[in-house]
Amino acid sequence: RALDHLILNGYKIHRVGDKTMDSFIFKNENFFDKSQGNQHFDALHSSISKSKFYFGTSASHGLIPDLYNVNKILTNNIDYIQSGTSSSYENFAIFKKVFSIKKKKILSIEEFFFDENLFFLNLDDYILKKEIILIENSAEEILDALKEFLIYEKNISKKSKQLSEYEEIRKNAIMNYKKKNVRS
Repeated sequence: RALDHLILNGYKIHRVGDKTMDSFIFKNENFFDKSQGNQHFDALHSSISKSKFYFGTSASHGLIPDLYNVNKILTNNIDYIQSGTSSSYENFAIFKKVFSIKKKKILSIEEFFFDENLFFLNLDDYILKKEIILIENSAEEILDALKEFLIYEKNISKKSKQLSEYEEIRKNAIMNYKKKNVRS
């Protein structure tokens, strides 16, 4: 759905990555899959350096746009705390949801940030112990985030309300843990 939206709005899409990525069939004259060729590394850098923006996951190649000052929208992000996948307010990221098996619900960002174990990124342990499940973004969530990014990109005059709220919650969580770790 997101690819269709981009093409309908006049964008050309270069899929980048490498041969280990799952292949999928998408036919359009404005879609180029450069991930499966022998020169995929060069194609990755060349495509991103010339792109208006990067749209994809926060996997390792999601850091390449930073080398070329290319804005990005990241999906299925799991870097909840450090925001290491973005160093600019002009970038967007949507996170995977964290489902707690014990609580039988998707955790809010506040619940996640104020759980000391989750806050310090012990996600792998929780996943292995089957205490949480990370839920991928849906096609609708990805499309909605893309549309918001495209609107924001045209009006880059201020931070989004969601980003301001996220930063405030994150700041409060960090201050909370600093207080706990400061010894008098």
